[in-house]
Amino acid sequence: MATEKNIITQGSIKITKNDHAPTVRGKIEWSLEQGPHGPCFSAMGSLREGGYECGGQCLEDLVPYLEASDGHDAKALRIIEIWRAYHLNDIKAGLPVQEKAIKGYLAKCKAEGKRYDFTEAINYLRAMNLYEIAVPAGAKCTGGFPADVLSGERGYRYGERWVYSAIPSSIIEEIKTWETEA
Repeated sequence: MATEKNIITQGSIKITKNDHAPTVRGKIEWSLEQGPHGPCFSAMGSLREGGYECGGQCLEDLVPYLEASDGHDAKALRIIEIWRAYHLNDIKAGLPVQEKAIKGYLAKCKAEGKRYDFTEAINYLRAMNLYEIAVPAGAKCTGGFPADVLSGERGYRYGERWVYSAIPSSIIEEIKTWETEA
């Protein structure tokens, strides 16, 4: 069953850098949609430099070509910063405390040159006593939390539902001000 979403705002920003050989062309597209639990943010990028091309979740690949001192680039960097924090905020595997711990796990993976592994992530959370935790008041997820979780018989297990993570209202208002650039 598909979840219907209504567009709140969407747009794109083009990135062209002629001071590189060959010229770098990129684009970031974003969307803020009203989902069943609140606003949901998503963004994707594309990059072309000579024979190198990427698309989708490649916004990190754009960062080396952006300079914070340039107003246009500062906007692109800000979009990437918000993407890092809130991309697909309606489908998080964990509750906020679990997601915070997973950031530590991901940093460990990066330092060791490894990729995310769900089983390893669960073991990481278990070692921190965070795999199964009580649901905080006001938490929302797709399909609702299981009855035994809501009753307190057991805690929410990382990854058993898609958890909604709210975006601060100041960020939502900022996203609404972004204009599409030609």
